[in-house]
Amino acid sequence: MYAFLISDGTRPGSSRLASALAEVFELHLIPPVFVTQSDIEDMGLVNKPAFLAYHLRLPTTGEVGCALAHRGAQERMIELNLHSAAVFEDDAQIRDTLDLANRLGTYESMCSQPTPTLVNINRNAIPKRLQTRAVSAVGVHEALTPPYPATAYVLNIGAARAFTSAQIPIRSQADWPRTSTKVRYFVDRLSPVSEDQTIDSRIDTAESRLAVPALRKASMWTGLWYRKHRYEFPTWHHFWSWHPRARIIHHADGILQRFASRTGR
Repeated sequence: MYAFLISDGTRPGSSRLASALAEVFELHLIPPVFVTQSDIEDMGLVNKPAFLAYHLRLPTTGEVGCALAHRGAQERMIELNLHSAAVFEDDAQIRDTLDLANRLGTYESMCSQPTPTLVNINRNAIPKRLQTRAVSAVGVHEALTPPYPATAYVLNIGAARAFTSAQIPIRSQADWPRTSTKVRYFVDRLSPVSEDQTIDSRIDTAESRLAVPALRKASMWTGLWYRKHRYEFPTWHHFWSWHPRARIIHHADGILQRFASRTGR
């Protein structure tokens, strides 16, 4: 299986990660993308009204650069006509490369279906508690809402096509593009891959994400946000899935995680 690593080799541990991935995959490097605030004003590069509609705020330069790098990896996958491939950010860490190699058959099998499919192989992907029971592949659960972050994932070419078409121009964060095409999302809880949270984020170092005003949040919950931005959503169902439903699931998942940590379950 091919793997694309988004890295220029400057982050701590990125060379070690590249060496580990080369033991398991046919590895290709994708350079990170850095943009300026003036780049974001280019409507051919970023659709700011759509990003605002989807995220309730405008994008940062780091978010746009990250989304462009992931799109580049997915476009390369399509150019090579790969049925499935893996994408890694350089803050991923691998506990055991042999364990990862042994999981590849599971990922390839899941990505063999014609439906656009993505398997998040960051074992700590959120939401953690609210998910369906494990599918036929042991340890792999179907997610109730797109799991994040996009530290490491395997996808098939159908998902790559859906994501790239949804991100020309950039309309949302890298995890995950809002597609009108249905994509099935899974998480591998037995994966040896996780995010190294000791490494500083490249998305938020240059600037902070603005807090979403309370009135804007309220308009999202009441549906007034959909009325104001309805041209950015294919249907009401898409608005419901991308906004209220996803937030309900994430809030409920956070409550369950806190309860579990207190009770030791």
